[in-house]
Amino acid sequence: MSNTPKIVISLIALFGLIIHEYPNDVSLDEISIVLICIGIIPWVSEWLSSIKMGGFEAKFRELEGKVEKTEQELDNLKVRYSALEEEYLESCDEFRVTAESEDLDKLASKLKAKAKGLSSIDFLFNELSIKSPQGKILGAACAIHVRPQFHLLSSLISLIEELASTRDLKPFRLKVAFRIIMAIDSIINLNNKNEVSLISPEDQTKLKRSLELMSSHPYFENDDVSKKCITVANKL
Repeated sequence: MSNTPKIVISLIALFGLIIHEYPNDVSLDEISIVLICIGIIPWVSEWLSSIKMGGFEAKFRELEGKVEKTEQELDNLKVRYSALEEEYLESCDEFRVTAESEDLDKLASKLKAKAKGLSSIDFLFNELSIKSPQGKILGAACAIHVRPQFHLLSSLISLIEELASTRDLKPFRLKVAFRIIMAIDSIINLNNKNEVSLISPEDQTKLKRSLELMSSHPYFENDDVSKKCITVANKL
């Protein structure tokens, strides 16, 4: 609001006040107070508006700062989680086909400990198959073992279906196969604690059949893998 209208309003109010008071003695009656208020309001309203707008702007700036801080923290978390995933995959790459059984057990323990700190383990199951590096398969199995996820069961079922149907599995390590069955076992154990099964009847049937086929596979039948397959299948 420019000063000209405010001056005009104030002058009109002042003129009205003079007419009202003259020639009477000066006294503040209701009309006088109203006229004074009319003369002052144009000047005071802008000041009040400035205070309100200033307060709103300050609050907005404060909220904007908090949002920016939160976004920065989220970006930092994403970077951190991404680094943890890369670190986990690097640990998976430590796998050696010719490693001693004890060394594979140590690697599995290391992977399980690291898996607990991951924000998600889904990245380990992208296009997972028996053709994937065995280190990644071991890493996926160890992650599921400590963090059973129902939505990843289908990937494990596909994996053991491949193992059960592949005649020549060399040089697939028995230790890795055993870890896969342990991972499936952890999901089934979690499922059996629920009043309502979270594994569909179709998946249960498919899983049990694959475990039974895997237990009778010549590559596994004389190993603990076969016994573990039967034990887990009997829980379904």
